[in-house]
Amino acid sequence: MTDVQSANPPSNTTTSGKSEHDAEQDKKLAQQMTTALEKCLDKVKPICDLITQKLDAAEKTPKDDLDEEALVKEVKPLLEEAGKILSEANGVLRGLDPDGRIQSNAKNHAATHEATPEEYRLADVLKELMGTVATTIDNGKKKIADMPHAKKELNPLWGLLSEPLAQIVAAVGLLLSGVLGLVGRLLNGLGLGGLVDSLLGGLGLKNLLGSLGLGSITDSLSGKK
Repeated sequence: MTDVQSANPPSNTTTSGKSEHDAEQDKKLAQQMTTALEKCLDKVKPICDLITQKLDAAEKTPKDDLDEEALVKEVKPLLEEAGKILSEANGVLRGLDPDGRIQSNAKNHAATHEATPEEYRLADVLKELMGTVATTIDNGKKKIADMPHAKKELNPLWGLLSEPLAQIVAAVGLLLSGVLGLVGRLLNGLGLGGLVDSLLGGLGLKNLLGSLGLGSITDSLSGKK
C-alpha cells in the first residue's frame, strides 16, 4: 500500500486532491461514525446472540415438547429491542450531516483517495455489525423453517433488523463512500459477502444508492467488479 505521506503533497492538499480541511473533516466524520456504530454493536450483539441461543435451543427441542407460542413471546421483544437500537444508530449517523453538505462532497470524490486509518476502523466496525445482524437473520430463518407458528409470527419481524441495517449502510456510503469497498472486502474474506449482498439487495439498497449516483458502491460491497 502506498504511503500517503511519502508523496509530499502541497501543504494545503492531500494526495487525493482534497484540501486538508476536507481530509480533516472526513477523519472527524469517520471517528464519529465509528463511535456511534461501536455503541450500537456493543448493545445489539448480545441481543443477537441471545436470539440465536433461543432459536438453537428450540430447534433441538422435540416437536411434541416445543411451545412455539412461548418461543415467539421470548424472541419477539428481542427483535424489537435490537431493531430499536439499530434505528437509533441510523438516526445518529443521519444527524452528522443535517444539511446534506457532506453527502454532496462525498459524491464528488467517491473512492478517489486512499483509505485513512480512521476509515479502516469504521469499515471494520461496520463489517462486524453487518456480519452479526445478517448471520442472525439468516440462521434464524433456517432454525424456524419447520416451526409453522413461529415462522408465521417471526419471519415478518426480521425486517426490524434488516431495514435499519440497510439504512445504516446507506448512510455510511453516502457520507464516506470509499468505506463500503473496504467493508465488502472484509465480508468476502469471512465468506459473508454473498449473504449480505442478498439481504441488502432484497431491500432495494442498490437501487437507492444507484439513484444517487453511487451504485458502484454496492458492487464493491458484494465483491463485484
